Amino acid sequence: MFGGVATAGTHSILEDVDVQWGDFGGIGIGVGGMVLNSTVSNNGNNGIGNGGDDIIIRGNKISGNNYRLFDPGWHAGGMKLTRGFDGIIENNEVWENYGSGIWLDGADAGGLSIIRNNYVHDNVQVVGSFSVGIMFEISNNALIHNNIVLNNANRGIYLSTSAQADIFNNTVSGSSAYSMVDLEGNMARAPAVLRDNEVTNNLISYIHSKNYLYPEIQMQRDGEGRQNNRADYNLYYRPPGTVKLTIGYGITYSTLASWQAATGHDLHGVVANPLFIGSAAPSTPSDAVLTYLSPAIDAGKDVGITSDYFGNPIYGKPDIGAVEYKPPFRTGVDKPDITGNIRIYADGKFRNKSAPHGITADLIVMPQNGFRSGNYAEWMDIAISEWGTS
Repeated sequence: MFGGVATAGTHSILEDVDVQWGDFGGIGIGVGGMVLNSTVSNNGNNGIGNGGDDIIIRGNKISGNNYRLFDPGWHAGGMKLTRGFDGIIENNEVWENYGSGIWLDGADAGGLSIIRNNYVHDNVQVVGSFSVGIMFEISNNALIHNNIVLNNANRGIYLSTSAQADIFNNTVSGSSAYSMVDLEGNMARAPAVLRDNEVTNNLISYIHSKNYLYPEIQMQRDGEGRQNNRADYNLYYRPPGTVKLTIGYGITYSTLASWQAATGHDLHGVVANPLFIGSAAPSTPSDAVLTYLSPAIDAGKDVGITSDYFGNPIYGKPDIGAVEYKPPFRTGVDKPDITGNIRIYADGKFRNKSAPHGITADLIVMPQNGFRSGNYAEWMDIAISEWGTS
């Protein structure tokens, strides 16, 4: 480690520090180390490096690293953690690094790696190499969820010859090359093998003005040790509507039905416009909020999460993507539209399921024992077939 601040000692903590313009690395982290609420930017090779177990990297701003333009395929970018890393990487913003944003390489000691609630965006490709939003390489045992991964130069989320990683409830959009989500296992890296990975409840939107050649998702066929890699309950979108879903580097399907029939993936998947509150191509987390008619709402699988990227509770079944739609109305306070078609959740909040006409019905729905605070999982649908206003 040249320049910057090193935290190689056991159980060291760096909090509220500003680490910039290190000649090579910004912060080196070791066993039990913590980097909290800090700025780690403009370092010569990478922002945070080294590795070990029981590490926490939380609430940091990490940008502009690798200004010396080292080859990111070797070691460069926002952070690269190695040497049996396990721990938690959460609530960070990682952007405009020359190389990958978050990179775990050799996190294979058996501990759990959690990468969640990060905003990883606009990381830049160095000529002749690559840039990935989140990369999990020759590693195993990870939960990668509730991340918003936007406009990274190559892949959005990339698993390279790794195992037992669950990739769920992420919003991935806008990479300009390769694929939004890529599971790759063709490289000879024994004993590591691509196996037992799941891609679930992700909102994967390929919207980029530069290149439409690459797929939303790239999976691998079983064989040569690769096995049991599954994708389901994902939503894919590519305007004007024809998707690219790829298996085995080169066999591409342009419809959900053909993808399902050939691969068995995404039997509960969706191909549709996600109807973001912002533009079709989100550029910030607030752009990735869903509107009330989004096909992603309540369309996911229960994977055990209780909150979304913003910390909002999960209403009903999880929505697909990193951001849960918040029902804006409360029965007893707000009146439903006379068209009906509302969904009331167990805490009394409700949302429209069709476009309202603007005339409300004097209707209150109240359980005998009242609504239960903190209960968001159950719901009831109500449709009004006719409502007299006289």
